Amino acid sequence: MSGEHSRILNIDSHTGVLTLGQSLLEHEYRTLPVTVNATDNGDPQKSSTVPLVILVDDVNDNSPRFEKRQYR
Repeated sequence: MSGEHSRILNIDSHTGVLTLGQSLLEHEYRTLPVTVNATDNGDPQKSSTVPLVILVDDVNDNSPRFEKRQYR
């Protein structure tokens, strides 16, 4: 895998499963463009390259905060 954001993502070379190598904040990343390269062990070897854009959605990871104890 190559690209500006390849340090953030990990790819399992056997399954192809992509995982995050670090936590992401939505305001830091809206998209993660990477290029995935795959090569088989055949004879002759064959390979393919595909551009991939991962869209990052914001997940609310903050607990709710209330200024007052009671609201009306």
